[in-house]
Amino acid sequence: MIRLLVVILIGLAVTSCQTTTNNPISERAGSSVDNINSKIIMKDTRPRGLGSREGGVWNQDMPTSPWVYNLTNVVPARSGELSQRFELRNGDCTTNQPPGDSHSNDWGCYNQRERAEVQHTQWRPGQDKWIGFSLRVDDEWTKSQRDHCTSIFQIKQTENNVRQGNRPETKSGDFSGGHYIGGHAVMHGQICGDKIGVAIKRTGFKDSKFNGWERTENIHMERLSNIEGDWTDIMMRWDTSDYRNGNSKLEIYVNGKKAGEWANITSNFFPDLYTFKYGMYRSYMTQWNVTSDTQVIYYDEVRVGRSFDAVNPATNSALD
Repeated sequence: MIRLLVVILIGLAVTSCQTTTNNPISERAGSSVDNINSKIIMKDTRPRGLGSREGGVWNQDMPTSPWVYNLTNVVPARSGELSQRFELRNGDCTTNQPPGDSHSNDWGCYNQRERAEVQHTQWRPGQDKWIGFSLRVDDEWTKSQRDHCTSIFQIKQTENNVRQGNRPETKSGDFSGGHYIGGHAVMHGQICGDKIGVAIKRTGFKDSKFNGWERTENIHMERLSNIEGDWTDIMMRWDTSDYRNGNSKLEIYVNGKKAGEWANITSNFFPDLYTFKYGMYRSYMTQWNVTSDTQVIYYDEVRVGRSFDAVNPATNSALD
């Protein structure tokens, strides 16, 4: 009888270990959610709702570290079951070389650029493009030193066969006498210390797009402490339907209310391609003598469309 009990107990112990190890619900447990219960889902997979892209893959601007990007239920989703969780640690930088890019794989690592971004949608000038999503910042977010800014979404502009910063017959990054204005984002959302807002990137040139100027207008919209722990709906309209006449318009809405409108911020420059990206991007830490810390942010219900209603997270069905 004693021998039989010993055998049964050993069998139960082995079964318990196998159940914990092979539990399909907890598909990825990493970073700050290690050792939490098995009901938490953490899986690195392509998000639903991605738009079309002419170049590159959706995760080409991500480090390969397992904690960087996951679909999860670690916090209640804005809608549906899962949201997208980004975690950026000190030293996390892109090591996946984009197709056709002449940068080395670790270029960002040696140029003070830490990033983990999803490349969601690309489109050409001439469209009235609407973008909508929800974001959430919890107490996992660490405020940067000296109010250094972390970009959390952006509309990037690029031109075929031209690298950011290029000038004819000069090395990339040589801005003497001007620079290629298309290397700048049209705009990006940002968190700077305890403030969340947007940076409007005004650009222009006289004789050549390789000899231009850029002025950044930083607009603080809310204190971070006022939105922490809640989902905030963001909607943007980037209208370049009249770009042949040099006209454009940017509108931003927060929780359904218009927060700002700007006309013709890119002056007379319109690139080959726009890209909507979201996630985290930190740059120039050495220049500003800033050491980066771990930051975590969540996104949900990311859409592009042709109208306010088409992308509004508050009125559309869940993506998952």
